[in-house]
Amino acid sequence: MATMDLTNEVIRLRAELEKVSTERDMLLCEVSNLRRELELSDLKNLNDDRGACLVGPWRRSARHKRSEGLARVLPFG
Repeated sequence: MATMDLTNEVIRLRAELEKVSTERDMLLCEVSNLRRELELSDLKNLNDDRGACLVGPWRRSARHKRSEGLARVLPFG
């Protein structure tokens, strides 16, 4: 009788191990997908930052010119 109990316990534990292993594999896959999405997002942000650096000085200088023009027109202080 004890041998039968042990055999059933081994079968139950193997089934539970299979279930846990499958869940682990799914979670590892999800982590991998999330890492890939994060890397792609970082690359997109780098490209956006590069574009802003290339265009940024002209935009800032145009704003700066406008504010200088306002300073000449509007008396402050």
